[in-house]
Amino acid sequence: MFRSLIIAPSSLREAVMSQPLLATLARRGEVLAVAASPTVAPVYRAMGRTVAQVYELALREGRIEWSARRAIGAGWRRRYDVAYVLSDDFVDTLLPWLAGVPRRVGHDGAQRWLLNERIADAAGEASSPARFLALAAQADLPRLPPRLQVSAERVSAACAEQALQPGRYWVLAPGSDSAARPGWPASQFASLCRLLHERSGWPVVLLGGDREAALAQHVATQAVGVDGRVLAGVAGLDRSLALLAGAAGAVSNDNGWLHLAAALGVAQVGLGDPQRWPDGSLNLHTCLLPGAAAVDGEVRVPTPSQVHEALLAQCRAAAEGHGPTGLRAVPPGEGGGAEPERVRA
Repeated sequence: MFRSLIIAPSSLREAVMSQPLLATLARRGEVLAVAASPTVAPVYRAMGRTVAQVYELALREGRIEWSARRAIGAGWRRRYDVAYVLSDDFVDTLLPWLAGVPRRVGHDGAQRWLLNERIADAAGEASSPARFLALAAQADLPRLPPRLQVSAERVSAACAEQALQPGRYWVLAPGSDSAARPGWPASQFASLCRLLHERSGWPVVLLGGDREAALAQHVATQAVGVDGRVLAGVAGLDRSLALLAGAAGAVSNDNGWLHLAAALGVAQVGLGDPQRWPDGSLNLHTCLLPGAAAVDGEVRVPTPSQVHEALLAQCRAAAEGHGPTGLRAVPPGEGGGAEPERVRA
């Protein structure tokens, strides 16, 4: 039995992107254990039988914490044949070295001397499945999209806790991973909340992490009269994954939730830069709209009506069992509906 240790990245986006690598390793007979922080461990639990074990480590990101890491490493000595370090942080190379793992594989870069097999990064592959697949050192691997799964029982239990019916509510994730890409404005999300609720009568659930809790509450406060659930920073990622999996559809800014929804196969609209995500990483009933586009000195954003129409198109395609209608850049103004709103740059 070939035993492999995966040192997980710290971001939701990258955790999702690593799934094709883990599936590849499992298919060739490697038995996988994943060491992950609590913020991403649920993603690896949602990879099903691909992952044999998930270690949830309460180590602080970027901190050496020598005593704790040495104790963990001592407990893992002679347990693993190879370690794949998916993080680019030096401290994440310590555990495999302390555990005496003979092969320690990761991407090349600064302060990576504890790895004895370093793989050069391919140009333009940052944070994509292909970047992680390169660590498998196997030629001609197919570029399959990430896939996650949540059982129907978990979905039903999470919905029951929130008095929701599976398939009869919407999910919005208005947070952004980067201040440089603030995404679709909170006011637009609030308008979309009202539109979704008025047209369907279904509740709207706002998801996100601790950092998005205030933003989600701000959106809910503006969406007067909507039957909403503000669960950002409250539900935890395990329950949030189940709620996301049970949604009729989702709308996200360019954040980790966009990738979680795509991997779960949820019909969705993502608001960000479509050119950032090549074919093969977001192609499960995902339509990408630019969250903001500069046109003639003005910043144009899609209207709530345009996003609503795009979301319903994705939902219809998913319900009919068709292929995705999206994974393309849809410029503001295309596809009917109101003209884009304009904001001075």
